[in-house]
Amino acid sequence: MVPWADGWSSATSIDKELHRSLRNTLLLGFNANSLKKFEPAILKQLEILMDKILQGRKDQGKWGPAMDMNSWNQWFALDMITDFGFGAPSSLLTNSADRYVLDVLHLAVKNLGVIEQWPDLSYIGLGHIAYYVEALTSFSKGFSLPIGKFVQWHQDFTHRAIINNTDTVSGVLGYVIQSGQGKLGRKGHNKPQMLAEGSFVTFTAADGIGTTLSAVMHYLAHYPRVYRKLAEELRNQFSKGDSENKQHKPETITWGPELSSCKYLQACLNEAWRLVPPACGVHWRECERARVIIGSDEMPVGSDVGVSLFTIFRSADYFRDARDFWPERWIKGFLPDAEYQLAKQVFHPFSLGTRSCAGSHAAVMIASVVLANVMVKYDFRPARLTESGPGGHGEQMNLDQHFNSQSCNSKLEFDSHFTLPIWKEGPILQFRERSPNDV
Repeated sequence: MVPWADGWSSATSIDKELHRSLRNTLLLGFNANSLKKFEPAILKQLEILMDKILQGRKDQGKWGPAMDMNSWNQWFALDMITDFGFGAPSSLLTNSADRYVLDVLHLAVKNLGVIEQWPDLSYIGLGHIAYYVEALTSFSKGFSLPIGKFVQWHQDFTHRAIINNTDTVSGVLGYVIQSGQGKLGRKGHNKPQMLAEGSFVTFTAADGIGTTLSAVMHYLAHYPRVYRKLAEELRNQFSKGDSENKQHKPETITWGPELSSCKYLQACLNEAWRLVPPACGVHWRECERARVIIGSDEMPVGSDVGVSLFTIFRSADYFRDARDFWPERWIKGFLPDAEYQLAKQVFHPFSLGTRSCAGSHAAVMIASVVLANVMVKYDFRPARLTESGPGGHGEQMNLDQHFNSQSCNSKLEFDSHFTLPIWKEGPILQFRERSPNDV
């Protein structure tokens, strides 16, 4: 879990004083003013993404080509986080030669998940077991992941990030860089910790945001009632003119009261995070005091306890129709109050306490801004549809046929693996640009 000597981060430090110091430094970049200051990086990368997806087409109303949105969302997420975090975009959207980076990073996530569940592997010299297995598997198939090439890429990226943030903060993670350079005038990161923190937050945030966008797009594309309801909320909110002559606003949608008041958007995000939690593995915590009771069992002092969010969030004990994508469960009044309050009490997708995700507010902001701009300015649909459901190979239906033929209760879902949710492909979608008059 610790990549090099003294390479502790706010996620891995077990020393409470050190953890507090590292986390407080990290949080400097996640206040409201900082998030707003660097929000243009999100919008800039989103514009690049949509231009690539539509392949430069400006003919409104015509569907673009089928796109594997998992890949595009992951490339966008890393470009956006590196720009938003350091002012040093990775440029995977425009430079296909560097896209191998995500394959290596996903391997690192696998390894992280294995070591978190079985840390003793590190003590017997198998701390990189996922890499060994992947190397053997790749060799048997006649190819290998370019680990050495990735190391050079990471060094070059780190160099750019440090240069960009040494004299002035150029992104929300710039304070971590300045802390490691001794420029903050307060206790924080040393250089190994700066490198570990910057790398861990960048790559886990990118994976989490990419996964969130893919999950929401997947469920919206296959739950047409929800798609329509969310589109109506956002398009009504961000339109101008009277009721008979509305147009959607041409300007970019940014974070603020107008967007944060979109309750159904937040409900859709919550429901996506329920079904595909940002951190779906078991994150162990040590019992430091006596009389910790879980169920009917008392935990011994020094024992480790943990629970899988993925399991809890799909449990019928807490959520009715737990495998369905039903955002209304997060809107007060749709369920009996006791059931609604229980769901809220259980639902903590970014964990709790001092070890919770420091960037949870940023995640909400980013996902909201991206989805609002996409839903207001574009339509999207599954790329291949037949009367028997998505994924078939018959005649492609139009959007209205799709929405009229698909049940909002279909049990379509993504599978999640390891400590963080990742997968190889999907959803496969088509997009088209909407006219300002399409409200």
